[in-house]
Amino acid sequence: MRVTNNMTFERAMTSFNQQNSRIYDLQGQLASGVRLQSPDQAPVDAVRVSRLDSLNERMGQYQENINLVNHRLGVEEDSLRNITNLYQRARELTVQAGNTSLPTESREAIATELEARMSELVDLINTKDSLGNYVFAGYDGRTKPVELEPTAGLGRVTMSGGAVQHKVEVGESRDVVVGDHAAATVLRTDSASALRSRADAANTGTAEMLPAFISDETAFSGDTLTIEFVAANTIDVRDSGGVVVAAGITVEPGEPVRFAGVTTSFDGSPAAGDSFTIEPGLRKDSFGVFNQMIDALRSGSDDQLTEAVDRTLTDFDGLMSTVSTATARLGARLNSLESQNNSLEDYVLRTEKTLSSLRDTNFAEAATNLQKEMAVLQAAQQTLSLLQKNSLFNYI
Repeated sequence: MRVTNNMTFERAMTSFNQQNSRIYDLQGQLASGVRLQSPDQAPVDAVRVSRLDSLNERMGQYQENINLVNHRLGVEEDSLRNITNLYQRARELTVQAGNTSLPTESREAIATELEARMSELVDLINTKDSLGNYVFAGYDGRTKPVELEPTAGLGRVTMSGGAVQHKVEVGESRDVVVGDHAAATVLRTDSASALRSRADAANTGTAEMLPAFISDETAFSGDTLTIEFVAANTIDVRDSGGVVVAAGITVEPGEPVRFAGVTTSFDGSPAAGDSFTIEPGLRKDSFGVFNQMIDALRSGSDDQLTEAVDRTLTDFDGLMSTVSTATARLGARLNSLESQNNSLEDYVLRTEKTLSSLRDTNFAEAATNLQKEMAVLQAAQQTLSLLQKNSLFNYI
């Protein structure tokens, strides 16, 4: 085949363009620090880089979740510590109340401080995290866990929130529990003196009964009691056999009412015929513990106060044990989060190293290749120049 000068020039220009493209590519790698300028340069490596980038993004989200959960659990941990201190102070006040020689003024001072501690407990239970969620509300972090309604003699507390806990994903197939429920975590303890109260489903009035507590052990039989409103403000009390154990007791909303060794109070508007039941229970809430001590300090005899002190000390010990268990579980979760975060950091570091080997420029190699390509281009250009100058006349 005849090779013309035009064909030689076209082939040379094609080669120069390819050479220049490689040079520009190497210059881009050196300028940006990125080896993979486009997927077509190394399709297999580009796919691997895309997958690793997606994985790193997920790991980053897990780390953000861990930071949020750490903060929330940290707030809860501080609250549990303060609740423990509060129970300890309440226990100390109960021990002081055990001195039956205290004058009435001192008993009232102890009762007043116990009321203040009960209000403080409500504030601690209603603690929020940085996002405005209640840390002791269970799954529904927007619902206030506890509402305290001061009455004429006792504190009436309403507890809300969901017992189901919320879970946050912090790793591949790994999550952590947040959103403890106050009732299960810090507000209830097993108690031999616990009572359970409930309203009859057929009640037509709006009355609600405060959780009852034993105020006189010698008068309390341990039997189930039925309270019936024979009028809008008058009750009769019957035992499980239907025998009337107290009759014609006047009830004022919010005022303590006592019968058969038990103290409670009613709120709202009862209707004649409404009934409520009090029976032995298994668990006692902390507000009932405070109420039984406050009531004994203000209304009980020396013997009733002594009995209340014994019950209350046992109950506060149980409550502190409940908080201690909750704190231990919380600590285990925090330790697990720390371990998971360390694992994620190690994983991200390894992934970044792999990404760097696939995507980033090897500056020494790129600089050497650039020099080589430029030398090849220069030599090719000089060769073409010499070929263009040659003719037959040079050999005549």
